[in-house]
Formats: sequence, C-alpha cells, structure tokens
Amino acid sequence: QALGVKPSDPWWFLSGDHHAVDSYMSRELKLSPSKPIPESERLNPLDIYSHDLRLTLLDRKGQVRGHYHVVHPQNEIAEMARVKLGHDVTNLLENPNL
Repeated sequence: QALGVKPSDPWWFLSGDHHAVDSYMSRELKLSPSKPIPESERLNPLDIYSHDLRLTLLDRKGQVRGHYHVVHPQNEIAEMARVKLGHDVTNLLENPNL
C-alpha cells in the first residue's frame, strides 16, 4: 500500500524473514543482497532496505536465464534491457526445451 500498488496490479512481492529472503535472493536468484538505508536517507518510514532492482528471468526449471536493468536511471540502458528481456522471454516460450 505504501508503494501505491493495488491488489489488481500485476505484481508479486516477496516478503518474509529478512535473512531468509536475502539468502534466497542472493543464493537462488543471484542478486545482490539488500542493504540497510540509514534513517536520514529514507524516502518514507517503510523504506528500510535498498534492493537489487534488476528483473530476473527464470526458465521452466527455475534456472536463472538473465538479469535485466529495466529500471536503470539511464533511459537508453533501461530500454535496451527491456528489448533484451522481451527477446529472451520469447525465445524461452518458443523453445520449451531450453
């Protein structure tokens, strides 16, 4: 709710024990672990940790197939990541044995 996300929005949020979630994200998804945000730098009171903002593409077997900087501050990099993600998703959907 603090992020303005409605139940009807197409987002899934992972929540739970901080250490378990961090472990899963770094071990399984190969993302950088979260880092505490100093209280003086928080944008809102619920903004406790900074997270790796890359999207992770998993195949049908749950293997990481790529990471994508789709929310990169440089629009050109974000757009290239979105195009690459679209291509990679299409490739996985069209080739179920990959």
